[in-house]
Amino acid sequence: MWEWLNRAYALLDVTLGEPKHELNELDWKVDASSKGSRTAEHLCALANQPGGGFLVFGVNNDGDVIGVNGSQIADILSRLTSIGRDGSFLQ
Repeated sequence: MWEWLNRAYALLDVTLGEPKHELNELDWKVDASSKGSRTAEHLCALANQPGGGFLVFGVNNDGDVIGVNGSQIADILSRLTSIGRDGSFLQ
């Protein structure tokens, strides 16, 4: 039931270990992009991975964990929901 969570943690362990690097199955993001089309491209790419993939928010391009707060989480979820629902992106 929670295999996806174990897989996500395992991929995070690999990507955040030395040397820090992203994988095709896991993409780091500081926040949801202001460009909805770019976020939609990332979602489609991850969906086309065998077994899917993960967007991890709160990690910068250097692999440093910077975290996200509650309001950022709500905004990210709203933006992703909007893209998933109708392809639009809330500004």
